[in-house]
Amino acid sequence: MTRRPAPRPVESKPSSLPWRYLAIGIVAALALWAIVANSLVVNGTRYFWLDDDLMISMRYARNLAAGHGPVWNPGERVEGYTNPLWMVAMAAVHLVQVADAKTSLVIRLVNLALMGWVLILAERLLRRFVPDPGLALPALLVPLALCYDLLYWGLHGFETTLLTAVFLLFVARVLEEEEAGPSTTTWILLGLLPLIRSDAHALFAAGASFAVAVARDRGKALRGVATAAIAPLAHLLFRYTYYGEILPNTYYLKVAGNPLGVRLRAGASYLAYFGVFYWMYLLLSGIGAWASGKSAKRALLLSLLLPIASTWWVGGDMYFGARFLAPIVPVLMVLALVAVRDLCAERNPAERALTASLVLSSFIGTGFLLVLGSGFSLIRLDNGGPAQSLVTALAIARNTGPDAKIAVHAAGMVPYFSRRPAIDVLGKTDPVVAHLPAMGPEIGHNKLDPAHSLGRLAPDLVVMLWLPPGFGGCTERDRAIVGSAAPPWVAALYLSEPFQRDYCGSSLDVPGGDPVFVRRSSPEAARISSWR
Repeated sequence: MTRRPAPRPVESKPSSLPWRYLAIGIVAALALWAIVANSLVVNGTRYFWLDDDLMISMRYARNLAAGHGPVWNPGERVEGYTNPLWMVAMAAVHLVQVADAKTSLVIRLVNLALMGWVLILAERLLRRFVPDPGLALPALLVPLALCYDLLYWGLHGFETTLLTAVFLLFVARVLEEEEAGPSTTTWILLGLLPLIRSDAHALFAAGASFAVAVARDRGKALRGVATAAIAPLAHLLFRYTYYGEILPNTYYLKVAGNPLGVRLRAGASYLAYFGVFYWMYLLLSGIGAWASGKSAKRALLLSLLLPIASTWWVGGDMYFGARFLAPIVPVLMVLALVAVRDLCAERNPAERALTASLVLSSFIGTGFLLVLGSGFSLIRLDNGGPAQSLVTALAIARNTGPDAKIAVHAAGMVPYFSRRPAIDVLGKTDPVVAHLPAMGPEIGHNKLDPAHSLGRLAPDLVVMLWLPPGFGGCTERDRAIVGSAAPPWVAALYLSEPFQRDYCGSSLDVPGGDPVFVRRSSPEAARISSWR
């Protein structure tokens, strides 16, 4: 009998599990810290919240779950959200009747799971190019776990994390199915992108162009793109029939009516920040894609130019960081690390040096973002003054009639937790204001019509966020100080003729909350003295 040779011992390789656990552990620890930091105990109940803009979506979601439809105020159809599928997910939370105080906690936990999924998908994409990533794996997972553009949006409830995960999964599946071409499921993933966020059309185009470019059968790929377009087109039809508009209200607020030059300058500034913080990833991705001669890498990198160009065109974002470009950040990180491996080949010292430089540049970029974006802390939210807005909302809910109508600058916290009919004076949920021409350079805060918001709509209460206490009398001194020191949109409302005529002199300062002005002709004026 012939004796078989003993099998050669398999060389053991370091396990990737510790790096996954470390990265997910970092994200989980920061998420739990943010959950506690963005909560407040009022009257024995702990309340949790998301970023103020996400609380607008939460109000739509609660109305949808209650049977009123995806509306801001029951009976008023205006699309003041830009995250349809994420809003539907929020509605599911409300449908199981989670209390208002805890709904945001559930969304935060869902986003924590999605952040972990992004890390796993980024590793999956890396291994598609480099099956044995070695040093590249920790150099991807740890910087990504500490990346501002994963953490901020994920920690505070934005749909950006879901958008990033779906885009990563689509790209990975296209590469994995390269031989036979993307499956129907993969094309459906592409079609979900504009439903997760309405302005993700450029990300859809990036995915479609990449898939067509690497396809062996271009005709089949184009048919797949048509399949992917079915869901976005169906949503477009729903929007037009339900809301009477082709585009969401926020498009008219932030893009239409804002001069092209203003938008392009704002967009260029936004991209400059992106370039400063990700310059090394961009540089190495470009060098590696061309030096390798691999069409898939080139096609993937070139496709990312579409969301970059779109971001420039619309004028960037009011938020610090790169919300509109966050979904492409993990892809850039992967391409840069693959480029290091390709360029260095077996020259380990060079690979280690370049990889360390990439990691260092990522940490420095996040550090600068934390310092420069002090108003957009990774952990504690400041947008919309959430803690004082929560106290104000609960005071309004306790001391006003159920039909009391409130006007607000920050349209998330107070309308959600007060459960009162609301008017957004900055127009995110008001088509009249959104369609106005812009009155200043700060996109999103540069449209205002007090004659409409306060005069014709006649709210019972006006919540003046960002106005210091003690200005309720509207004296000459008050008007001078507010006009020179308050944000422009606050000053414009405060100094307007309807506000000075109907609300000044009838106000109260909610302890721990925001100043509340009451319309003198409103039934609520008689209740001011009895507020608790």
